[in-house]
Amino acid sequence: MIVPDLSEVGAKLQGRELPDVGERLLINFGETGLFATVAWSRRDECGILFDRPIDARVLKKLEKEADWGTVMGLALAN
Repeated sequence: MIVPDLSEVGAKLQGRELPDVGERLLINFGETGLFATVAWSRRDECGILFDRPIDARVLKKLEKEADWGTVMGLALAN
């Protein structure tokens, strides 16, 4: 799964077999785990909204990591 767009409030995901609108997720960017909800979904991409906005410093850290564009783990949250 690829993350072509990332902001303080959400992200766009691209890949196969993405979750449906309304599904709750735990998404891991390297060592950083965030809870989110799928806001929209079509074909091979979807948009997620984080439960809480990412702090600007954390966002900068994610952007600096070499593999920030690849989601390391995605799981349905209960």
